[in-house]
Amino acid sequence: MIIIGIALCIVGLFVLLFSWRGRIVARGQFCRKCKFDLAGLDLESDQAKCPECGNEVHQESARRTLLRRRSRLGLTVATLMLIASITTLGVWSSGNASVILGVMPDSIILQLADMDMDAALDELVIRVSRVPNPMTPSQINRATKMGLAHQANLLVGFDPRWGEVLYLACAQNQMSDEQISAYLLAGIQIDMLMRDRVHQGADKLDCFMEISPGRFEALTGGQVGYTVQAKWVADGIVGEPTRKYSESGAIAAQVRAPSGGWWSTGAPYPIHPTGAGFDQPIGTKVRAYLQYDFIIEYVGDRYGNAGAIGLREDEPSDGKIILDRITVEQDVEIIDPAEPIVETIEDPKIAKLAAESLSMSSIRVKKTLPEPEYQNFLIPLSISRESRSLPESISLRVYIRLKNGQEVEIGSWVNQDPSGGQHGSGLMWRVNPKEKGQEELERIQEIIDELIEAGKADLILRTDPDLARGNPRIKQVIGFSMIIEDVAVKVVEDQTSIYSSQSGDWFKGKVLNE
Repeated sequence: MIIIGIALCIVGLFVLLFSWRGRIVARGQFCRKCKFDLAGLDLESDQAKCPECGNEVHQESARRTLLRRRSRLGLTVATLMLIASITTLGVWSSGNASVILGVMPDSIILQLADMDMDAALDELVIRVSRVPNPMTPSQINRATKMGLAHQANLLVGFDPRWGEVLYLACAQNQMSDEQISAYLLAGIQIDMLMRDRVHQGADKLDCFMEISPGRFEALTGGQVGYTVQAKWVADGIVGEPTRKYSESGAIAAQVRAPSGGWWSTGAPYPIHPTGAGFDQPIGTKVRAYLQYDFIIEYVGDRYGNAGAIGLREDEPSDGKIILDRITVEQDVEIIDPAEPIVETIEDPKIAKLAAESLSMSSIRVKKTLPEPEYQNFLIPLSISRESRSLPESISLRVYIRLKNGQEVEIGSWVNQDPSGGQHGSGLMWRVNPKEKGQEELERIQEIIDELIEAGKADLILRTDPDLARGNPRIKQVIGFSMIIEDVAVKVVEDQTSIYSSQSGDWFKGKVLNE
């Protein structure tokens, strides 16, 4: 807006200058005082005077050779422009630029937003948010192209207002297939993380694949009606036969334009050699690789996506579009099997800080073992957990200690994000009934009965760096053990409450000296 005010002022001054000077209407000799035409007079004579006003005109300084006429229209236009400039700058300085932008046509708003005018982009977001949207298809297409250009420009930080423009265009089915592909390809990040070291003779290389939003944030956000898949195609060691995958090998995520938050989904992915692989001398480097397809699938509101605003009429027969086939390669060093893949930090001060940053909720149990539900597992109990300002990554096995001193492992806690923030999640004791005999299931029921009768239990947490091997982001973890005493046991009536993330009371512990 300030650019418009300054531009109007500059142009208005130029128009005023040229209009005041006027255009040439005659050439010859004219009296400078009254502009009378002196044609036919002897101007060389010392007695030469203007017949109209009597001014002596024998000197050149008393005459003019051009006769100009000021432009009344130009002066009027210049005056209006200067008034508009003063008004615009005044409104801008008072913080009411939206008042002027609100009455401008869509085409002008698009042009100003393309010129990086901040207030114009705010106005553009308001206009594309209207339902129904009165902007023409060509104007929406132009706004989409501008947003995609901003998204693709990695030299500037991503502005979530452009993310909102793109999200709404996609969710309202205003994008072409090419624009949707560009939007998701630039907005969704797929990371394939490989360990750069592997034990000599190992049968696999630990990797992790993760889908998360990149330059994709929006102001309101929501589901856009698509899922993204990373479908594993092949992997192996360069120089060895390729190991190919079936149709089922993939991770997927429903695409949501985040609003101030973040989401991700991932899975461990081991690479298995088909030849000599890692059975080579220590210090040797081999090159591992993975190939996957980046696939989008249109699902509309198939999964109850309330944020998917519209449904496409031109949905492909299978709904899938392969955006790209990506190959990731990395050198991997073969190390001595006695050397740890994940290092352990043995520092009492850091261990104390870690123990102080961890909290766990009351233990939620059901009186009788539930039927298998969660991925064919039965869940006898669950606990909410929280970390605050971890000094380093953790990799812990979690046990419940019964009254007789027996410790029963119920899960693990691996956190690779010591970012200083707060992180919460749930821990569920997952039991696969197919792997357990009847006696073991009866013993689990006895443990549940004992916990309910006692009304409380101790939780023991011990570091096991091998748990973190599946996450290549984690290079080292804190080595410590801790105990959280007298954690309350809470009986829930239905299985849904077992899965609930509601924490209730929080319990904290201390370092356990073993």
